[in-house]
Amino acid sequence: MLVALVALSGCAAAVVTTGAVAVAGAGIGAVAKVAGAGIDAVVPDLSDYSNKWRLECSGGADSDGRVVLHITPKGEAHQEVTVAIAKGTGENAVARAIRDALKAQLDSKRFHVEIDDGEDILIKKRGRTPDLALQVAENTVAGVRLNSDKE
Repeated sequence: MLVALVALSGCAAAVVTTGAVAVAGAGIGAVAKVAGAGIDAVVPDLSDYSNKWRLECSGGADSDGRVVLHITPKGEAHQEVTVAIAKGTGENAVARAIRDALKAQLDSKRFHVEIDDGEDILIKKRGRTPDLALQVAENTVAGVRLNSDKE
């Protein structure tokens, strides 16, 4: 049996064996990768879930790039939403592009997406959809800062 002690950002440590992962205090996106063991485990923390999220956009695009978001309903696999952003796109237009991509790529029966204050995007669960986690997985757009907060 292979056993390894792995330090993860945001948690004390993880004991990893072939077939089991135990993590204390791991936040969403904490990933244990053990070379040679073939184990990748994403361990969400229940405190990272909410029925509504606010994604705050700050700054305009100083370069072409993309934003990748992970939307993860509790107990389900994440859904990846990718948004291409062109150089010169202003702050409010970046928010609209992200909103439009979320609306196009998420099930409208499960999620409601809207703009608030021009530069913020609200993502809300609908009906019996489980609470969700929101993670900015990638942002390659220079000048654009994204901050997610639970509502």
